Amino acid sequence: MTMHHRRTWRHPGPPELVAVALLVLTAALVTQWWRAVSHPVWEETAGRVVRGEIEVIREHSRPEERRVRLDYAYNVHGVEYTGEYKGFWPAIDSPNALPPDSLERLTEPGHPLVVLYHGGNPAKSRLHYAGTARRVWYGVLALAAGLMALFYCLSVYPVWRGGPLTRSRAHP
Repeated sequence: MTMHHRRTWRHPGPPELVAVALLVLTAALVTQWWRAVSHPVWEETAGRVVRGEIEVIREHSRPEERRVRLDYAYNVHGVEYTGEYKGFWPAIDSPNALPPDSLERLTEPGHPLVVLYHGGNPAKSRLHYAGTARRVWYGVLALAAGLMALFYCLSVYPVWRGGPLTRSRAHP
């Protein structure tokens, strides 16, 4: 007659709660990152400057800054739309980036622009990317959460819990 050793699972406790929380956090961040990367809402089209002005801002102890005000036009599926931009013009990370010494080109009517318009509502537009930093942060946070979850599940959890399966100490 053989004796069967009965294996039992321990009841879930704080170690399992932490593991599940880290895995859920990782899944949520990966989902947000994937949505931001693979489903861009903004589409590109060609546009042009209708009217442009550059305002020079001089403050006492700060270097001179140049603020741009633009009215622009663009065409989506045969419909003409207009937009307006007010702010500081980027020198990098934009399809319309210009170095500060070339901003005068924006005052010329007809100067070409790349317009980003909302795929669901073409009347909404912008001239510079927004949300690029968000995609990067979601990616970085997802990677960090995934590495934390992996480290926890492989290193911390087994030590804290003593292993997922236990045998009765009475029967070696």
